[in-house]
Amino acid sequence: MLKYLIGVVIAAYVIYLVYRQVKNFKNKNYCATCSGCPSASSCGQFKDDTQS
Repeated sequence: MLKYLIGVVIAAYVIYLVYRQVKNFKNKNYCATCSGCPSASSCGQFKDDTQS
């Protein structure tokens, strides 16, 4: 019984992560935030913000 519960919890978390990534992608917020991101200088979102 416990292994099914753990499986359901893991599956629910994976579904949540996929939902969050799709939501971020639709909002054109690919990485969540750029603060502290090591690849912010090469990020398309960062380049678009600085060109405006």
